[in-house]
Amino acid sequence: MTTCRICNKPLTDPKSIAVEMGPDCAEKLQRFVSSGAVDANEMARLEESGNPLIERQMRLTRRAIADGRFDRARLFLSVAMQLQTSYSPVAVGA
Repeated sequence: MTTCRICNKPLTDPKSIAVEMGPDCAEKLQRFVSSGAVDANEMARLEESGNPLIERQMRLTRRAIADGRFDRARLFLSVAMQLQTSYSPVAVGA
């Protein structure tokens, strides 16, 4: 079963399944992005960072957005962005 990528609740509507997000979370995410906190592409890039610490911060960010706690979401997101600037994967054998 497909779940919402913001709140992790099961999705049943084909349109929601296609975008992996329910309508309520889509609206909250749009409001969060519109507030100028971050660009949606930047959020996607952080989500796919491969760094478990950043991924954890992004899970917390999504949960805060789902709860409508944009102040908390901005805090978690800023930590993720700071981790991204300080994270540089070490090449094996380098």
